[in-house]
Amino acid sequence: MHEWQRYNAYCKPKLAELLLALKLDKNFKRAEGNYLYTEDGTQVLDLIGGFGAAMIGHNHPELKQVFIEALNNNLPMNAQVSVRAEAACLAERLNELVPG
Repeated sequence: MHEWQRYNAYCKPKLAELLLALKLDKNFKRAEGNYLYTEDGTQVLDLIGGFGAAMIGHNHPELKQVFIEALNNNLPMNAQVSVRAEAACLAERLNELVPG
């Protein structure tokens, strides 16, 4: 079964149909900078990527290094019921920049 057919059958059929109609029915296998790559290596400029991709590109080398270090240090990635010290530091800094 083709990847699009599987997605259409088991995930989001309406979205799959829309992606097919817009010729966006691709399963990207690689991403770097502002580009996505299909399985056959076709390079596609990502003009509709999410917030991170739009601002810094895909797989930014410095961020990749931070993620690798976090993984190597076994840092928790999603401890939702906890005090999030880093979030508090970010909120504090944002409040300094935009008071009130």
